[in-house]
Amino acid sequence: MKIPTTLDGPMWSELVKVIDSSKTWHLDKRMMVGRLCLLSVCVHGIHHTSRIPLATAKRVLDPVAFEKHPWGRFAFSSLVNSVKMVDYDRDSYTIHGCVHALLIWLYESVTGIGESYGVRRIETTGVPLLDWRSSRKRINFTNFIQNEKKLHGQVRVRHMFHVSEENMYPLWSDADEHTYLHLDELLKDLIHNRLSLDAWSCVKTVGISSKKKKRSVEADKVNDN
Repeated sequence: MKIPTTLDGPMWSELVKVIDSSKTWHLDKRMMVGRLCLLSVCVHGIHHTSRIPLATAKRVLDPVAFEKHPWGRFAFSSLVNSVKMVDYDRDSYTIHGCVHALLIWLYESVTGIGESYGVRRIETTGVPLLDWRSSRKRINFTNFIQNEKKLHGQVRVRHMFHVSEENMYPLWSDADEHTYLHLDELLKDLIHNRLSLDAWSCVKTVGISSKKKKRSVEADKVNDN
């Protein structure tokens, strides 16, 4: 592959060159290159000048183990952790992991963004991740919100995707023993758009001084005795 041997794997820009020169390689070797591209773009979701971690790049050497590895869980965990570390005070930030899922969620949830910046495939499969392809247009959120309010009076948002009832409720091992009434009520409110505007507002917490905490702990000890 003519890629320098380092502590990390190849980067996307190097893999693109390899794709052009590997047309005469054996199928197994070309499949390895394809899996490396999959790791760079879909699993790690890193910049084209960033290198794939060597620990994951080496997994392409064993096709069977590669197919059995839970890449979906790995990619979504990377995405969630990346979102948690975002500093919203900055003008821009980078998100890693399965960023395509976050983008498709945005297209599906905020209808106007999907119409203006996304490209839905003509023949859809019913799987959102497969039904969209990005046009790579830059989104100007200020202009978008102004246009939405001007044309529709508000920013159009889908609060919940409608799915079959058997896929709507989580399956618990003790489902027969316990009923989750609050969860059921929450799902129904989401489906019928009955949540108030301040439904997710947090109640202001009241701080407790260290002295009060100490007295409370000592009181609990006395009661236990």
